[in-house]
Amino acid sequence: MTASEIRAVALATLLSIAPEVEADELRGDRSLTLRHFAQLRRPLDDSSKAVLEHVAYLWGFTVRLEGEDAHGKVSLIAERMREKRSGRTAAGP
Repeated sequence: MTASEIRAVALATLLSIAPEVEADELRGDRSLTLRHFAQLRRPLDDSSKAVLEHVAYLWGFTVRLEGEDAHGKVSLIAERMREKRSGRTAAGP
């Protein structure tokens, strides 16, 4: 195998185990919706809530994390509401 083939295999392996989360919607109220697409029926682990908290801190406005299953059903996993001026963060579901 060449070096570029080894890199391609390593990247494909990494991408197959990393969660797939993408920005789904940016609303007029500046809130951000992220959507997780479950791979092999694997849910996000507990660290996702801490990551969402940090994203809300960086974003400065409400951030929602939704999950989409293999059938296209979307459900709210968590929400962090942030008031940029006050610096306070409140947890949702």
